[in-house]
Amino acid sequence: MARYIGKRLLWMIPIIVGIVVLIFTLLHIIPGDPARMILGVTATPEQLAALRHNLGLDQPFLVQLGTYMKNLFFHLDMGLSYVTQTPIAQAIWSRLPRTMGLGLISMIISFVLGVLLGILAGTHQNRWQDNLSMIIALIGVSMPAFWLALMLVLLFSVKLGWLPASGMGGIQYYILPAIANSLGGVAGIARQTRSSILEVIRSDYVTTARSKGLTEHEVVYKHILPNALIPIITVAGGSFAAVFGGSVIIETVFSIDGIGLYMMSGITSRDYPVVQGCVVLLGVIFSLCMLLVDIAYAYVDPRIKAQYEGESKKKIKGVAKA
Repeated sequence: MARYIGKRLLWMIPIIVGIVVLIFTLLHIIPGDPARMILGVTATPEQLAALRHNLGLDQPFLVQLGTYMKNLFFHLDMGLSYVTQTPIAQAIWSRLPRTMGLGLISMIISFVLGVLLGILAGTHQNRWQDNLSMIIALIGVSMPAFWLALMLVLLFSVKLGWLPASGMGGIQYYILPAIANSLGGVAGIARQTRSSILEVIRSDYVTTARSKGLTEHEVVYKHILPNALIPIITVAGGSFAAVFGGSVIIETVFSIDGIGLYMMSGITSRDYPVVQGCVVLLGVIFSLCMLLVDIAYAYVDPRIKAQYEGESKKKIKGVAKA
């Protein structure tokens, strides 16, 4: 198992490097001048040239990319903000708990509700429970997160006054953002869970379990669900990554001072180092989500575990014979 996890960790290295190169290249080639954005339209050519030199923008592209990657990977230095001249890493770490808190709550809601709705639909095929679950899933797939967030604010904050419309504080501040951020994940997981349940529910081992007199609850949670988990885990991993990506929109709507709102402010002000730092961190989070999915595969699917254990035993035997 350790070898399997180590292999997946090594695969993260080229992925992160690719993300860094891609976002740096895209920000370098898009139209716009950060120096002009910072100094304004009244700046003289001499002032613009001096600022570009101070920011390193007058250097060749490969030199800028190499300097950024060296500072990032060897010193964990994301640079300074063009606008505020404050360390970006410090600003991101101070905002990370808010984004992680919102993301984790949204992930739990997505997985728990999605799996429960999928089980309800799969075990009651073509009945009202199935239709109701799939209607909820269809609404979740079709409804944009930002529109749902605005509707939730209008209803529960403006009209009813039950929950705060923006900012962060106690648990009540997380309710509306988490609902808006998790509905798409609930829909995707529910649909995949239903499909997986229907694939295994008529298997011979399920019929045998029922013939032994097991309750329907035991049949579903001890025999059907464990054998349907692999496709569910795949969709759940993608949904979890989408939850953190959706935090950019949700944090903007609810004025949550997290990484998403910080990145949006960097985009509007052409603060390229801020955008690069936020995208790199989100890329690391996505990669870790996929790593957790791979680890879950190894625990759920005995074939993966047996494959790596068998290879390890062969190596040990080979060393012993030598």
